Amino acid sequence: MWKRQIRRREDIAHAVRRLGVGANPTIVEQYEERDEAIAACLEYRDTSDLVPIVDPPLTWDDVTGLWGDQTLFQWWVERLSSGENLIEERMMWFWHDHFSTSDAKVEHAYAIREQTRTIRRYATGNFADLLLAIATDPAMLRYLDGDSSDKDSPNENFGREVMELHTLGVGNYTQDDVVAAARCFTGMRINIPEWETNRFIDGLRPWTYFVDEDQRDTGSKTLLGVTGDLTASDAITILLERPETGRTIASKLYRDIVGLEPDPTTVETFGAAFSKDYEIKGLIEAIVNHPAMFSPDAIRAKIRTPLEKLASLHQGWPHDGWDYEWADWMLQEIGYRPYYPPNPAGYPSGLELASPYKLAASFGLLYFANEGHGELDLADEKIFRRFGIYDPSPTTRRVVASASSPYQAIGLVFGSPEFATT
Repeated sequence: MWKRQIRRREDIAHAVRRLGVGANPTIVEQYEERDEAIAACLEYRDTSDLVPIVDPPLTWDDVTGLWGDQTLFQWWVERLSSGENLIEERMMWFWHDHFSTSDAKVEHAYAIREQTRTIRRYATGNFADLLLAIATDPAMLRYLDGDSSDKDSPNENFGREVMELHTLGVGNYTQDDVVAAARCFTGMRINIPEWETNRFIDGLRPWTYFVDEDQRDTGSKTLLGVTGDLTASDAITILLERPETGRTIASKLYRDIVGLEPDPTTVETFGAAFSKDYEIKGLIEAIVNHPAMFSPDAIRAKIRTPLEKLASLHQGWPHDGWDYEWADWMLQEIGYRPYYPPNPAGYPSGLELASPYKLAASFGLLYFANEGHGELDLADEKIFRRFGIYDPSPTTRRVVASASSPYQAIGLVFGSPEFATT
C-alpha cells in the first residue's frame, strides 16, 4: 500500500515536472490522482498581460540592454516558481529556446520585453501565428540582422535560421533556398527614431516593425519550388505548407515533454496531425496521452536544466531574501541565463549539461536554499519533498541520512541522481 502511494505521488510529480517547470511540492501534494494533476497543468490561459509593462524609449539615449537589471529576470523566475499557469510557463521557456534571441546582441530591454509578451501570447495558441509574429519581431530582426537587409545586399542569417532551426530542420532545404529566403526577408525595418531629431515615423508605434518597400526585393524568387514576387509573409506560408515543419516541431516538443526520441511512426503521426492546423494545444494533449509519457523509460529520462534547478529551489525554499543578481550571475556562469542564449540554436541540453564544470557551478544555486530553510531540524523526508522527490533510492536515502547537518543534507539531495534528472 505504502509503495503504491509513493508511486502515485511520483507519477503526479512527473506530470508536474514535464508540464510545468520543477515539481513544485505545493502543487504535487494538492492532487491524489495523476489525471487530476494533468488537468490542472493543462488549464490554458493567455498570460501575455503578465509581462511587466514599460514605456518605449523615445530617444536613442534611453535605449538600454538588460545588463545590470534583474527586474525581468526576477519576474520570470517568480513566474516559473509560482505554481500558476504551469503549461504556459513550460511553453514560454520552450519557445524562448526555440526562437533563440539574445540581448547580448539586441541590447534593447524594451524589444526583449515585447518579444517575451509576443511569445507568451502564442505559447499555447497557434504555431503559424507565432512564427509570423517572430519573423516580424523587432528583437529577432536586430538579433539576426534582418533590420539592415535590403535588395542590394540581402542578409542570409534569418532566412537560414528560420529553415534550419525554426521550421524544416537540417537537410530539408538547399543553399539556393537560403538565398531566396534572404531576398524574401528584405526591406524589413524597425520604427526607430532619427538620430538627430529623435522623431519616429508618423502613425507607427515606436520600435515596431514595418516594411520599407524601397528596400524590398520585388524580383521573382523560387523558394522550395514556389516561384513569384514572394514577400516575407509568403515565405512563412511556404514553410508552413511543408510537411517537414510539422514533423520537426512535433518531434522537438515530444522530446521536451516525454524526454525520449520519438520513433518514425510517432513523428509521422504527430507531424501530420499538427501541420493540419498548427494548434499547439492539440499537439501538447496528443503527446501527454501517448503511452510513452508515463512509461518507465520516460521517468527521469532528461537531465535537469540549471533553470529547472533554480525554479525547484525557489519552489521548495521560498523566502524573502533571494539575491536575484547572484542567481542571474550563476546561470550566466553555467551558460543558461534567460534572455542570453549562447547562440541561435538555443541553450545546451542533455549531456551538454553534464560537464564537470557545469555540474559543479550549479551548486552555487544552493546559496538560496541555505538562506531560506528557516529550520535546523529538517527531517530527511521533508528535504526530499521540498525538492519534489518522492521515491529516492535506498542508496540516496542512506547517503542523505549520513549528513551531519540540514545544510549538508540539502546539498546531498541537490547532488543526487534523483534531482539531477527530471
